[in-house]
Amino acid sequence: MVKPTYSPRRRTGARANAPSSQRTLHLGGESNPGRIQPSTKAAPIDTMPITSDPALEPLHRATLRVIGKSPGTGLVLPQCHIASCAHVVGRGTPPGTELRVQPWGRQPVEVRLIAIDDNADLALLGPPVDAPCPVELQQLMPLPLDGQIQRGDRFAAIGFPKNTNTQTIQCEEIQAEYEFYTHRQNQPSLLKLKLGQFRPGFSGGGLLNLRTGRICGLVKETRDEYQNLGGRAIPIEDLIAFCRHAGLPLSHAEPPPAVASEQAQALAAFLQQLPKWQDLASRRLFVQWALLNHPHAGDYQPMGQNPAADAQALALATLGPGATDAGLDAARQLLQRVLEEPVGKATKAEAKRLLKLLDA
Repeated sequence: MVKPTYSPRRRTGARANAPSSQRTLHLGGESNPGRIQPSTKAAPIDTMPITSDPALEPLHRATLRVIGKSPGTGLVLPQCHIASCAHVVGRGTPPGTELRVQPWGRQPVEVRLIAIDDNADLALLGPPVDAPCPVELQQLMPLPLDGQIQRGDRFAAIGFPKNTNTQTIQCEEIQAEYEFYTHRQNQPSLLKLKLGQFRPGFSGGGLLNLRTGRICGLVKETRDEYQNLGGRAIPIEDLIAFCRHAGLPLSHAEPPPAVASEQAQALAAFLQQLPKWQDLASRRLFVQWALLNHPHAGDYQPMGQNPAADAQALALATLGPGATDAGLDAARQLLQRVLEEPVGKATKAEAKRLLKLLDA
């Protein structure tokens, strides 16, 4: 069994209402996920289902139905691979098992299970051994992967909920908003999503960040099957680690360059010269001081081993592009706490100067 390595992540986030939409897509076949009778005439690959939001068309081209133990969805990856959830394929299914997937407007095609991790709830599918990539999969379009998330980001997902109608397969679009990272003991961290009804059948589908146009996670579960309470998703970092262990070298898309404001540049430089900033545990305290009482200040990526990068990340989270009043308050609180620390006169003078700069 492949065991990806990951670092549990925790964040806090905003909440807001988000709409959902649904429609029925005629693909042919039966409702039984284990037995699908394909239509006798396959539609061309560019005959896509009509979506209520043109921004979701790329997600449709990167999504297909996984015919496994449970109703589910798959995310198209490079090199003719597909990601889904282990519980969709069937926990305990041995690698090498043949399965079927159904692209948009196409007949089901044979694939095989390459790797599965029941604990992480991840599965990787690919072409059968010594078989070329099916034409139906070659024409699908993977989306870039990017774990960068900001508070207030809205997400979209596509799924195939269980449908009792034997003539159609229901496809739904869901939009929700990022709430925070949740960590359960001895379990991987998950993205917690607020609002949007993630019914069974969405599991394994890609979570599209509508701000970046990139995939930031894999839908895992609903928080309530009958109410719009959102769901949980596997962070894209965990999927990347899992696929790398399985031999598929995925990576993050190159992030757009961040343009720091004058205040952010000054704050980053100030943090780097603090003696305590060179210690990882102390840096975490600084972050808590800044963001604990201001959870909507901005996005802050997990702590690394590079003090300079961490300083820039925190400065951008509080004072970077798109920073809010909460970010400004967070930066002020951080500087006030520095003034309470046993630091030298020069450091205190610089902290006071920065406070005046923020109030200007």
